[in-house]
Amino acid sequence: MKKGIYEQGNYINEKNDKINTFYIYDFVPEETIKMHAMKSEHTIGSRTANYYFSYNANIPNQALVLAESLSEANKLIDDYSYGIKYAFIRNQAGEIKFVDCSESPDDELCTPD
Repeated sequence: MKKGIYEQGNYINEKNDKINTFYIYDFVPEETIKMHAMKSEHTIGSRTANYYFSYNANIPNQALVLAESLSEANKLIDDYSYGIKYAFIRNQAGEIKFVDCSESPDDELCTPD
């Protein structure tokens, strides 16, 4: 764990698709968050998404852990998307995308539903 980045709830399905949530403090540089995201565990053929929320945001931790499908987990993230500062995804092919949601709030990664 990097200082100022704290793991919260996770979702994982039978295909090894993952959604990870973290809260971050304002002093953490964007480059540090990018490096943290790049080090996330990933399985080829699955997708891994990280959502970095402001330290004072509400995050649906327990509901995310209990989600019964990827679409339900994405809906939960979307419901709380107003608190997302950064979003990251590595898709099934290993391609990555990192978005500063405060600068691009309408990016589809920042509102995943």
